[in-house]
Amino acid sequence: MTQLADDDDDFVCTQATLKEQVGFCLLGGFGITAEMNHAVYDKVHLAGVFGKRTVLRSAGDRAPAQRTR
Repeated sequence: MTQLADDDDDFVCTQATLKEQVGFCLLGGFGITAEMNHAVYDKVHLAGVFGKRTVLRSAGDRAPAQRTR
């Protein structure tokens, strides 16, 4: 998302999914700098949290579980 934000001057990102955009917004908030938000988002994204089939088992789990059908 950091690279996408650098490429977009109008603050509208058309290359990220809705899941990624909502996650990015939820990571930010009052007192969180843009740099911190981007850094945390990049770490979470690399961990695969925003993958197509990622479902967390519970709030206490650190590693995402892969949904199986």
